[in-house]
Amino acid sequence: MQPPQWLHKKGKKSLWTLSFVPYKGAFGIANVLFPLYVVFIGGSLADVGLVVAAFNLASIPGLILWGKLSDRSARRSIFIFFGFLTATIFFGMTALASTVGALILMNILLGLLSTSCIPASSMLVIELAPKPLWEKKIGLFNFVSGVGWTAGLFIASIFLIRLELLYLFVLCALFCGISSILAVFLLEEPPITFERHMLAFLIPRPGIREKLAFAPTLLFQLPRFFQHKFWRRLKYELTNILPLYYIATFILFTAFFVAFLPFPLYLKTLGINDSLIFFIYVLNSIMSTVTHAITGKLAETLGRKKIFTTAISLRIFIFSFFAIFVLLFPQWAIFFVTLLFLIAGITWGIIAVSGSALLTNIAPPERQGNAFGMYNATISLATTIGSLLGGFLAFYVGFFLAFYIAAFIVGIGTAIIIKIKF
Repeated sequence: MQPPQWLHKKGKKSLWTLSFVPYKGAFGIANVLFPLYVVFIGGSLADVGLVVAAFNLASIPGLILWGKLSDRSARRSIFIFFGFLTATIFFGMTALASTVGALILMNILLGLLSTSCIPASSMLVIELAPKPLWEKKIGLFNFVSGVGWTAGLFIASIFLIRLELLYLFVLCALFCGISSILAVFLLEEPPITFERHMLAFLIPRPGIREKLAFAPTLLFQLPRFFQHKFWRRLKYELTNILPLYYIATFILFTAFFVAFLPFPLYLKTLGINDSLIFFIYVLNSIMSTVTHAITGKLAETLGRKKIFTTAISLRIFIFSFFAIFVLLFPQWAIFFVTLLFLIAGITWGIIAVSGSALLTNIAPPERQGNAFGMYNATISLATTIGSLLGGFLAFYVGFFLAFYIAAFIVGIGTAIIIKIKF
């Protein structure tokens, strides 16, 4: 049996990506674990929103800071190692947290410090590969990250058969510790480094933008995002369509998080145990990954706008039916809700790829760097606000109304997208 091509001598520079598998697994677990654990220790659904939003909000200045430091020092490995190490420490400390306030503090520290590896890794993918191989290497990194995320969820589902939720934080710390050890042996510094704002001009083809949708593309522009020059130039780059697209993006991603932030707890109210909840997320992740791989071909056949509007329109029905099926068919509630969640995974694979690809249709080619910076900053803000709203709505008006509100908001965003001429 022949080993994979990327394990040959020519491909050894890709081995460093394996250090991200356990790290991504830890954060895949944490994505589901935090909402469940907040309620486990006595917190409310509103507290869930606060805990998750704390990480999202803290990660924005963290990413900017680490991106700047990484560029100025022209080093990548130390920042990746530091991110793995701090994640190990704070996941371990989170296992000792017994109050919502402590969880918020841990999430702030995780967002500020453990994200140091993300700007450095997004650049290292490019810097360790010849320009013709960039798209392939980014695809490999995305694939490895997806495998880690899904594997983490699967392992957690197995652990929860015997163990309590608390021990998953220890598992997350263990995974990040393994990543720290792998980083020592596998990471290497690139022969030449770029400043991330250069990538807007170095990446020539729209196709690679689609591949970057699953990678942290905002990190190529965020270090410049708060400079006066960014805003001064942005007014010349905005067409009449771009502001509308940003508004639609903000509306859509806010709605997505309103629906999905409390979703693990909604599954729990249906009588699904923690182990099975994690396994359902495994299936959702697999569906997203598979769809992501084929979205490029679907877009070529059907058109980017058509598949994008189809995917977001489906989410209107998915969010609505989360509640409707439970009311109409209570005995089949678990089956229908799980099926809808898997379909939602399919739609995410399409949205993530085609959403950013559509931007290349309406942003001038020479100005796409700043346009993508604004696009990703819009998503970051939407995820933070959506997390807060999702928790508070589920707490004050209940899951059903929260899902209906999310569906209504998606409908508004969809109507705007349909009106835009790409």
